[in-house]
Amino acid sequence: MAKMYVPLGIVFIIASYCFAQHQMYAETYDAGEKLYKKGEYSDAYGLFSQVYIQSSDKDLRAKSIFMKALCAYKLKRYSSAAQEFDEFIRLFPDNPLIHRAALWSADAHFSNESYSNSAQNFALAMLSNDPKIQRKANESLELSLIHI
Repeated sequence: MAKMYVPLGIVFIIASYCFAQHQMYAETYDAGEKLYKKGEYSDAYGLFSQVYIQSSDKDLRAKSIFMKALCAYKLKRYSSAAQEFDEFIRLFPDNPLIHRAALWSADAHFSNESYSNSAQNFALAMLSNDPKIQRKANESLELSLIHI
């Protein structure tokens, strides 16, 4: 009977640790969002990077890389933004933010004069169910194609 308590105790300790880790990363993500809303994109980028690298929670990682890429875009680091949005698209293809990520990625590629990559991502964004995203993607896709 005593042997049963040891493994259960270990399981409880591990579960508690995992929950505490998740809470810590969720709080760090929330702090990043607050900084983003205040326009402190560089500091927010750092917090989102930390969460993306260290968290094992898939949804939290997806939101973190999306926001990290958005911060890079706002800082006019278009190469970094494009790479991070593209990574989001590659790693999280079923995420509801996929078409928004494609639209932002396309804009970042366009700013870097990478018109072929821009056109590909605008085409992906056109698959969105959101008419605003579809309209923006369609208009911008035409501009990208002109430059190819």
